[in-house]
Amino acid sequence: MVRVEYGRHKVIITGTDDAGKQVSKNAWNDDNEQLGVLGFDEPAEILLSSGVATPINTPTLIVIGAESGTIDEVDTITSTNYQINDILIITATAGDSITLNHATGNLFMLSERSISIGSGVIPEFQFRNGVWAERVSSDLLPLDNIPIRVFPY
Repeated sequence: MVRVEYGRHKVIITGTDDAGKQVSKNAWNDDNEQLGVLGFDEPAEILLSSGVATPINTPTLIVIGAESGTIDEVDTITSTNYQINDILIITATAGDSITLNHATGNLFMLSERSISIGSGVIPEFQFRNGVWAERVSSDLLPLDNIPIRVFPY
């Protein structure tokens, strides 16, 4: 059986593309798949420019490369095409050490401090009211060390 992405309709409609026909309501309203794969796109590799990472379109996974050398810092992730509640998972290009700066641009960390990615630290952010708020990070493991933060965004 073909794997269906999480949240997609269980019924797969086949046939020709005929603008004169409509999809039956039973097929369209069938329960969404709850056990499917998440369906992330391929990671988007982007280079920094003056502390700003600018993803093309709206990838879920981004790999950030240093502007020059192997060490760099990110203050802002351009969010032009992102919508509220979009998720972004960030890692660094192999061999690079990238620091995500807390509250100097539009990035806000759970730990309220800047974090370095590139050595197994992979944070996840959620887009809220113009800022990227960290939801979870392997930088905060073990779990009993995770501070409770509520972002007002």
